[in-house]
Amino acid sequence: ITPAAYQFNREIEDVVYAARLRGGYAFGRTLAYVTGGAAFAKVTDSYFTTNAANSFTPLVSEQDATGYQAGFGIETWLNDRITVGAEYLYTSLDADEGLTVRTGPGTAPPTNPFLIVNPAGTDQRRTNDELAYHGFRVTLSARF
Repeated sequence: ITPAAYQFNREIEDVVYAARLRGGYAFGRTLAYVTGGAAFAKVTDSYFTTNAANSFTPLVSEQDATGYQAGFGIETWLNDRITVGAEYLYTSLDADEGLTVRTGPGTAPPTNPFLIVNPAGTDQRRTNDELAYHGFRVTLSARF
């Protein structure tokens, strides 16, 4: 409605902590398996806009997110001490409450689209608080 850009961003801070189990079937020197478990991370939500007429509060929120990881993989022995493998992993994290941005009047006139229904402003937030991503890794393990 306004000639401006509005953008919500969500990032994982540092690392994702996870505890998973895996179970599978060994055939010869190869193990095919499924894996799954709980995941935890700190998530930072931020908001950016090029709109200079309205006020926007707050612009950043940091919170804990919990969820799960699920996937599958294959691992095979190259010799008595070394294995190689490949694994696919899906991670889904849910932040309990996402970032809500109050778009206030600022210097905007009362005809501003964010102020027409409520002169105090309009709240903006994501429609979904889930953060999900896919991962694929190749492994090389040595046992001593």
